[in-house]
Amino acid sequence: MTSDELFEMSYEELKAELQNILETLSAGQVSVDSVTELVMRSKVIVTECQKRLKSTREEIEAMIAEVQGGDF
Repeated sequence: MTSDELFEMSYEELKAELQNILETLSAGQVSVDSVTELVMRSKVIVTECQKRLKSTREEIEAMIAEVQGGDF
């Protein structure tokens, strides 16, 4: 999975992809080579999701700080 492919996918699509991988692995009919590939793909997806969540959290914290610093 390339960076461009990840960028084009929504968070929900990435989450669904992880669910698909989990279901594939849970079925138990995957070769060792395929397991390695799926685990690596999962790692890339999880890293991207964590990055997006961190970015969103930082944006929300900045908005809260801006609102709290304003004169209301």
